[in-house]
Order: sequence, then structure tokens, then C-alpha cells
Amino acid sequence: MNNESQLLIKEATINSILRLVMNDQNSKNALSNKMISALIDAIAFANDDNSIKVIVIASKGNVYSAGHDLKEITQARKGLDDGESFFKELFRSCSVLMQADQKLSELTAATSIASTDTLYLVSGGTSKQITAATAFSTLPMAVGFGGKVSVTGTNTMTAPGAVDLTTNITLLSNPSTAGTLTIAVGTEGQIKIIIMTSTNGNPLQLDDANLAVDLVTFDTVVDTATLIYIDSKWHYIGVTATVTV
Repeated sequence: MNNESQLLIKEATINSILRLVMNDQNSKNALSNKMISALIDAIAFANDDNSIKVIVIASKGNVYSAGHDLKEITQARKGLDDGESFFKELFRSCSVLMQADQKLSELTAATSIASTDTLYLVSGGTSKQITAATAFSTLPMAVGFGGKVSVTGTNTMTAPGAVDLTTNITLLSNPSTAGTLTIAVGTEGQIKIIIMTSTNGNPLQLDDANLAVDLVTFDTVVDTATLIYIDSKWHYIGVTATVTV
């Protein structure tokens, strides 16, 4: 049978994804008894196939689905029982359909996502798969903050040396001696905050070829520098410490 003549088209499974395509364009893909029955049978088949991990229900035409088939329902009302037996069967089959997808009910709730996890997407009727890392690194989005924002991850330095880039904030506390701070190559867009919380009379100077300026000097309590790594250099975007250009 030609696919175009089938009420429900079962496309070949690709990447563990089964696409079921409703194909009753004359009725706007209405959920008739035949359509509901076809969906139930197809999903039941997929539930028994361990190679199928995802079921996508799509449709042909410019309407996804008009919902229940009102013509069919109206015709049923003309029966001797005013459609009672029809409606009982309709409600039963709808209940079966809504509970048919065991693939969904068997999913385990997640509280986190790994960069290597795979996301399954449907766009323009085409199924896609993409890793979480790729999706969120390439998806442009505006970020809004509606409440308090907390920046965590702090380390403390008590002597000259290399600034730790594995934390967001470095506190300079009572340096044992004056001297130089260095800062290594960061990652594009990385932000680093450096704060002097106490001086002990010993100033510290951030001096490194990776800086876009010559020096940043911390010699007063609450001297700060907020840096961002862009185009292979650390640039300051907010500073109360002394900057030498």
C-alpha cells in the first residue's frame, strides 16, 4: 500500500526515533475511531521494540489535528441509543491512547544534565538529536535575573603568586609580603573577581602578559578588580584598584 493512502504512516526508525505521521488531511487529521485505534496499535508495537527510544507523532497537511471527529460524533448521536455505546467506546479508547506510551512513563526524572547527554528535538517535522553541550553553547538567549544573584566559588591568597582560575572570586588577605600576582590564560568569556580584604601593609600588583593593561595594584582594603577574558586577554570591566595602562 502506498504511504500516501495510509491513515497513519509509520516511518523508518532513525537514531532510535519512530515517527508516526497522521495522514487524514480531508478530515484535518481528526481523531476518529480509526485514527485512535491506529495510534494505539502503533504505539503498542513501539513499546515492544527495545530499539525505539522516542516516539514522535506528526501529521501531514497544514493542520496538526482538528481534535475529535465531530462529524463522526454527530452521526453517532443518530443511533438507537443516542450514541451512548459510541461514547463509551470513545472514552475507553481515549484513555487507552493517553496511557499507551510506556516509553514516556518509564523515563526516570533527572535533577541534572551532563554535557554529553543527548536531547531529541523536532523542528519543521524533522527529528534531530544534539548534545546538551552543543545545544546550550550555540543557542542565543537573553538571561534575566528576577531576584538575588549569588556568585559562589572563593579562594584566599595570603602571598604573591598565581591567581586561581578555578574559582570565581579571589580574596587577598593579609599578604605576608609585597609582590606580584600572575594570571594565566582563561576561557573565552570567563569572569574573575579579585578583592583585597586586608593589606597587612603589603601591596600586591597584578602583572602579567595576559592582561590587557600593564598593572593592577591592590594596596587598600576593598580594592577590587572584575576581569573578563576576551580575545586572548584579561580586560577589566569594573575596578577600584589602581590601573596602570
